[in-house]
Amino acid sequence: MEKDKDTQKEPEFKSSLILQYWDRSLDKLLAWRSAQAMVFGQPLVFDLSYEGHMSKREVENTVSQLIEVEAWNRRATDPSIYTFVTAAGQLYKQQLLKQQLVYLTADSPNVLRTYDHSKVYIVGAMVDRSIQRGASLANAKRLKLATARLPLDEFLHWETGAKNLTLDQLIRILLTIKETGKWEEALKFVPTRNMTVFISPAERD
Repeated sequence: MEKDKDTQKEPEFKSSLILQYWDRSLDKLLAWRSAQAMVFGQPLVFDLSYEGHMSKREVENTVSQLIEVEAWNRRATDPSIYTFVTAAGQLYKQQLLKQQLVYLTADSPNVLRTYDHSKVYIVGAMVDRSIQRGASLANAKRLKLATARLPLDEFLHWETGAKNLTLDQLIRILLTIKETGKWEEALKFVPTRNMTVFISPAERD
């Protein structure tokens, strides 16, 4: 009977070794991709200047979302290199030309119809509900930067409510549009509670 018990345990033991090896191998691959991104990746800038407008809990929530952002970026086929800034001057210290910069804000009148790999996109690192509407657009205008918004209205039938996305949801959308060029794929990461269905191509035309 003891022998039978040992025999039953053996497959589970082997399986756990395989999973451990797989996890280590995957971690090495993801680390290699991240290292490649540091050299060749397209920059993505997080604007940290909104901290003073948030409560301690909201700041902690933002940090948690940024940790999720990094986790998703490591798993991307083509990860981005992240830059964190607290003031506009830091952007220019990073040797980024103003014409390269596009501030992504939901209040922009300009629709991001295609993902431009030559641009450097800026994302406000904040919890949307805590920031006055239009704050990021006003910030971009003050810096005299180009702005754009995701094509949510153009592709999705929205329920009532604000079109707020968490940072990790936004980054999953950006990573997918960067890799596929297809908004239909990228916008699948919009929470289903916020929208009913995709707008058909005929309706968009």
